[in-house]
Amino acid sequence: MATKKEGILFPWHHGTGAQPSYVEELDGLKNWVEKTRDSGSKAFREFTPFDWAALFLPCLRWLRTYRVKEWLLWDLLAGISVGFMIIPQSMSYANIAGVPSVYGLYGAFLPLAVYALLGSSKQLGVGPVAVTSLLIGNGIRAMVPGSENIDNPNNPGEFAGVQDIYNHKVIQVAFLVACMYTGVGALRLGFIVRFLSHSVITGFTSGAAVIIGMSQPQRDYAVNIRGGGMSQVRYILGYKVPRMDSLHEIIEVLIAGRAGFKWKECVMGLAMLGFLIGLKVISKRVKKLHWLAALGPIMACAISIIAVVAGKLDRRGIKVVEKIPQGLPSPTIGWWAPVNNLGPMLGLSAVVMLVDLLESTSIARALARKNGYELSYNQEIVGLGIANFAGAMFNSYTTTGSFSRSAVNNSSGAKTQLAGFITSMVVMFVLLFLTKVFELLPYNTMAAIIIAGVMGLVEFDTAIYLMKTHLRDFAVWLVAFLATLFLGIELGLAAAIGLALLIVIFESAFPHTAVLGRVDRTTVYRNVEQYPGAEMVPGVLVVRLDAPVYFANVQWMEDKLVAYEAEALRFARANGIDRVEYIILDLTPVPHMDSMGSHFLEELHQSYKARGIQLILTNPSPRVVRLMERSGLIAKIGRDWIFVRVHDAVVNCQRSLMQMEAGGSLATPTWQPMGMARGVFDPAQRQELVRLAKALPLQGGADEGSLDEDFAPPLQLAEGAPLPGIPTTWALNQSVPEIAGVSRRLLELHALLGGGADVDVVWMVTREPQLLAASRQQLLSRLMAMRLASATAGVDVVKVVEAQPSLLLLDEGNPLADWARLAPEELAELIKGWEQGVASDSDPEWQARAVQLRAYHRQHGDTSVGWREGDDPELARWANKQRRNLAAGLLVPAKAELLQELRFEPDETEAEWLRWFLDLARFKEAHGHASPMSLSAGADLYLINWCSVQRVAHRCKVLSRRQLDLLNSIDFDWSGADPLS
Repeated sequence: MATKKEGILFPWHHGTGAQPSYVEELDGLKNWVEKTRDSGSKAFREFTPFDWAALFLPCLRWLRTYRVKEWLLWDLLAGISVGFMIIPQSMSYANIAGVPSVYGLYGAFLPLAVYALLGSSKQLGVGPVAVTSLLIGNGIRAMVPGSENIDNPNNPGEFAGVQDIYNHKVIQVAFLVACMYTGVGALRLGFIVRFLSHSVITGFTSGAAVIIGMSQPQRDYAVNIRGGGMSQVRYILGYKVPRMDSLHEIIEVLIAGRAGFKWKECVMGLAMLGFLIGLKVISKRVKKLHWLAALGPIMACAISIIAVVAGKLDRRGIKVVEKIPQGLPSPTIGWWAPVNNLGPMLGLSAVVMLVDLLESTSIARALARKNGYELSYNQEIVGLGIANFAGAMFNSYTTTGSFSRSAVNNSSGAKTQLAGFITSMVVMFVLLFLTKVFELLPYNTMAAIIIAGVMGLVEFDTAIYLMKTHLRDFAVWLVAFLATLFLGIELGLAAAIGLALLIVIFESAFPHTAVLGRVDRTTVYRNVEQYPGAEMVPGVLVVRLDAPVYFANVQWMEDKLVAYEAEALRFARANGIDRVEYIILDLTPVPHMDSMGSHFLEELHQSYKARGIQLILTNPSPRVVRLMERSGLIAKIGRDWIFVRVHDAVVNCQRSLMQMEAGGSLATPTWQPMGMARGVFDPAQRQELVRLAKALPLQGGADEGSLDEDFAPPLQLAEGAPLPGIPTTWALNQSVPEIAGVSRRLLELHALLGGGADVDVVWMVTREPQLLAASRQQLLSRLMAMRLASATAGVDVVKVVEAQPSLLLLDEGNPLADWARLAPEELAELIKGWEQGVASDSDPEWQARAVQLRAYHRQHGDTSVGWREGDDPELARWANKQRRNLAAGLLVPAKAELLQELRFEPDETEAEWLRWFLDLARFKEAHGHASPMSLSAGADLYLINWCSVQRVAHRCKVLSRRQLDLLNSIDFDWSGADPLS
């Protein structure tokens, strides 16, 4: 008897081969070069002059389609609102960075204007930010001796030379950051920011915000009061203490210097802080007054400046800015070189760039997702780089996207980048005409603005969320937060990044693996820990490897396999089998493998073979297959032991075990073909068939000229083995002659009806048990009579008897027996009755399946049966038949209306699409966004892949109008952004 594997054949012709690795790599490089060249040539041929201009000046694209009447007013309002906010903020942040206040205004002017021309985010508010200002201030101060003695960067006095060196260093950092930004964008290296996880950044920024806020009451400065001696006062507390970078040191020096407390500074600073916090609370609680928070900083500035002028507070102990140069910034290109302390400067610039890049891109992605447009990440990074170049050329330190200003820009209704350009013009107006006014701005007000601004950066709600959802991420957040508080900014960030990388290494070196079992007798295999009811086959161990197999994790995988084998052996012995015969490795989640991984599998195969265990692999990727071909592993294991599905491997292992019990050998796989009959999957229906088989006389095997020998292989029924002629999922716990007879009769009936894959003989017998007792001659004569009677009418007799199996059991007295004697009208009426029977409202199958479909609709919210794991395949087959009948107009109105009531999708492809869309809608309802990604809680890999397909289909313009409208109705993320990044 010929032997062959059961199941889907593995596609060996798809990309497999034993060519050397270097050939494959060179071919890949060659293909990439050719693809790049072809795409470049195509772009060169197809680009219009406008396309070329827009390539270098992206603002032309949105200017070309700008809707003046609809958008201009909103952009003006947003630009002016952010302008009022950025002026005091940027001056305050410059003070944190240790540079004159005007540098902050310069950073809010030219870089913002350049970004508006080159950036891709329509609402991103670019300018100086608190965290990187603190990073720059701490980093440069350590490189410039004597800078710790500078009390007031706006008026350094005898330390003007030191301040000048300090300013040069800050501009050089801006230049280096710009170079790194542009390099990352041009070389598409933005993926490096993924190593800074959401928990790392939020923990770091929360700790940095506390440090920034605590440092405001104790920033050093000195001032002459009324021409007298040097009197030391503080921003809010009013006394001088040394600058410290950790929380416990800050608290210590604040307590030690309490004797110099100045109540005037404190009262004014706390009043401004209370005013700003009050406006934030009002704007949150009263939606109509949401604009108050945005105008808070400029209102605080106006109030404090009026108070200084009216009460001459600058002469009464209130420290003001004193000096802000009027006019536009002067060129500073000459400051870029030479760069002293190159190593520390590069390190500081890299840290600033990484933090800025992650902060800016995460804000831009969130805004793009919220406003329904696609973000060009490469253009975004390059735009930020060139904006920093422009700033470094004209007296500006590093700038990036700001959380608070971007939120105000978006809530104020900004429609395009024109809002950012208008903000830069507001700042330019201040530089040209209002610097004298802002020279009277008190430092305590600037401190209040900073404290109020950084309060939003302390994300304790994120910490609570992480503690509830993922303890490891919470640990990273807590380490980043505490390390930043107590070790300082640089060490805190380094500790957080180090811990995040350590977790990446840990996850890679100790990947997840799982023992799989069969779920509800389907072809689906899942983790037995997640599905306790999943069935395992004694003597067969199925393990899934959930990571790439490479040098860092092979030892861990080997240890896990040893433990799993011991558990499988105990399970086998408990079920009467003395050993594990097969170990199946599911390689579906393994995207690639290195040489050590291949060596690991080779050693595994040799070890198992020496102990009489056969290693089997399922669904290896093309890349893994090519590596195993080159290493010779495929030849050693044998192609007969490589399968597409786990289920195919398990079924063939069961058959091989059955053959061994019958005297076969394990040396050669001895697979037997299965019958083609379809069947039901409900255990109760299977047991009903067994009961019927025992209760009825079986004549099929006794008929003369039985079809058994032609269509049924010799039956070798082992305990628990699947039977020929019925699905492999029907594994019975006993072997009796009646069951063998059922199997033979199913094969006979299936052969009589033509052997088609859609013929469901098990369902027919379940509804009409007398088919088990009918003789072959009786069945054949009835079927032949029906075919002859309907020969000229074009009736599908197989479909008729599948829907009405009782027609095969009519008595001899029925008119069907004398069909030749019937008048044409009577024969036509008879055939019409058959056809109506297929679509009859009283048809038992139809009504039973309709009840199942209704229950499915209640459970899942749709009728897309067949595209979810665990779906009843027979219900899916019936649903597809209804789609065909609907298309052909064969369903009576009552049935069609019932299906319409259930929102039954008549198009099979559209039904599958709708199933995934509803899953995405449920995801959004649960998580608040339609962007399932690898970092999202509850994300599903298949749903993620489906979303990626929709984005590609959208770009290729192949989505239907209905599909596009449905996706837009749930705010589908066309950019592919990750909301947690």
